[in-house]
Amino acid sequence: MAKPNDDFALLLAGAVFGAGAALAAAAYLTNEQKRSHFFESLARELDGRGLRLIAATFGRGSGNRGIWSVTYQTPRSETRVRRVQFDGEVEPYADVVAHQVAAALG
Repeated sequence: MAKPNDDFALLLAGAVFGAGAALAAAAYLTNEQKRSHFFESLARELDGRGLRLIAATFGRGSGNRGIWSVTYQTPRSETRVRRVQFDGEVEPYADVVAHQVAAALG
């Protein structure tokens, strides 16, 4: 039979685990919201240049520089893939990066 202190410890551990899981879920949603906003911004920026976003993948290059590999469609329905580098210290999903990537493509 569990002692009252053991029950309290289990209850406390459950509360701490639950709070940690809630924080992790909130951080995940925030990251997903950043990604969604970035892709929407990039698509709008490209659309304004007559290009259609198909896909974009983030990676890192030498010197920790950020690289977006972007697949897009031109007004002539040509599909192209371009890699665009940016400063590795900048948040990869920032609006300024979406603008830089779009400017480099069109």
